[in-house]
Amino acid sequence: QLIYIIAAVDSSTFINGGVQYFKDNGGIIAATDADPVNYNLNELATPGYLNVVFDGHNDLQMLCDANCYCPGGFYPYSTDDEMRNTADRGCFQTTYKTAAYELAKDQCEEIGSIVSTVHDDGMENHLNAFLSEQVGPKKPHWIGYEYNGEEWEWIDSSTSPYTKWGSDEPNLKTGRCAYSQQTTGFNTAWFAGDCSSDKYFICELAPCSISKYCD
Repeated sequence: QLIYIIAAVDSSTFINGGVQYFKDNGGIIAATDADPVNYNLNELATPGYLNVVFDGHNDLQMLCDANCYCPGGFYPYSTDDEMRNTADRGCFQTTYKTAAYELAKDQCEEIGSIVSTVHDDGMENHLNAFLSEQVGPKKPHWIGYEYNGEEWEWIDSSTSPYTKWGSDEPNLKTGRCAYSQQTTGFNTAWFAGDCSSDKYFICELAPCSISKYCD
């Protein structure tokens, strides 16, 4: 949900309890203050969504960012440096339960997502921190990476060369499905695990946006 306000007058009258309720429940208030000396909209606008220069390009970007969001139950991973907390790196959800690898894939597919994939350190750190917040630290979790008999492949068909195997990994004697786990401190590593063993998992999907409609 989005409310877009353009104002050049005292906007303090817009501020009331209903506005905060709207924002607390996921609504975004984007505002363009056409009067550069009137900053009352700063209190009204969602953090990162106040434009104090009447500029069509900035307004368009602001509206595009507001339309990049996660459906209910999913949490955004954002690298946005403007406090907008867009879901530019995807949307994530955990079921708080463990499952074998194939069952984890099935459960993610039921909600239109996949078992999370990892193609850089930023995502690796985010997923482990996210799981730590949701179910506790140092919990092993499946990632969408499996051995097909000839090579390891990502379930999202990525050809990313990024890996973070632990020492002496991957060891195909222990399994053909990859999982990630926090080891010491904030360090993490990947291990080859028995696909039939139960582990936590995180479901990942692309955010809703102007190019991907969500019901």
